[in-house]
Amino acid sequence: METNERIKKLCKERGVTIQRLEIELGEKPSSIAKVSSNSKAEKLYKIARYFGVTVDFLITGEAPAAPMLSDIETRIIEAYRLADSVTQANILKLLDVKGDVGSDVVGRSAV
Repeated sequence: METNERIKKLCKERGVTIQRLEIELGEKPSSIAKVSSNSKAEKLYKIARYFGVTVDFLITGEAPAAPMLSDIETRIIEAYRLADSVTQANILKLLDVKGDVGSDVVGRSAV
């Protein structure tokens, strides 16, 4: 799926027209509709991937506040938090993590 197709899909899913998006972002008419895989954003993405940083970092020089977790990662953390202390200890042993069960081994701020 091309970049402009993803943008159109996001607009449709969120109930926003391309024109409204352009107005909200202060862009020229039809500029977002013309976004393609050859856009500057795609180049920034490739550069960011090459260096192992985010596009946010390339643009602002600041690291994102917290990494985004996938749905499965979030569910794993939630399951760990809800588990009893024996199960948590077994998980930590399986992962070979050193630390006290109950200590914040899995960072709560990331979710």
